[in-house]
Amino acid sequence: MAGRHALVTGLVAIVGLFYLTSVNGLSCLFCDRAVNITDCLTQKAACKDVDEQCFLDKTILPDLTSVFSAGCRSKQVCALIASAVGKRDSVACAQCCDDPVNNKTLIPCNGYLCNQNPQPAGSTCGVCDRVGDPTDCAIDQQCQPTEVCKVNTVFSGGAIKYELGCEQKTVSYCF
Repeated sequence: MAGRHALVTGLVAIVGLFYLTSVNGLSCLFCDRAVNITDCLTQKAACKDVDEQCFLDKTILPDLTSVFSAGCRSKQVCALIASAVGKRDSVACAQCCDDPVNNKTLIPCNGYLCNQNPQPAGSTCGVCDRVGDPTDCAIDQQCQPTEVCKVNTVFSGGAIKYELGCEQKTVSYCF
């Protein structure tokens, strides 16, 4: 009887652990100052508790290029940042979400914040030059397995425009 009780107790503990992991185990993209949202697809962060959400920040650098940072952030910080966006010069977008991973793409919810639409390597991407909204791009191209989709923000004719296409997974810069 004691062996049976220990087995039941162990099963209850495993089920409880699974429940806590599924409730509190929000999975988010993780990156720091990535040049493209697709660069964030390779790392994930597991939020620690129900008080955290996934986030995505898009920051405009002095040379007018943008970078992305993603991970887990407390709900309180998300609320404070949401009320301050637009009041800080370099942060173009700061958003949070707490939806589960998209079952179709297996990409966490923060991959879709700030008007982003990440695509895994070798996928079909929009190819457009200077459109007003990335969703306006109606031309698609199959990227090579060594490429990812890119969405660059440019300032043209007094307005923000977007350039979409494929680019190499690893971009090297010369200084």
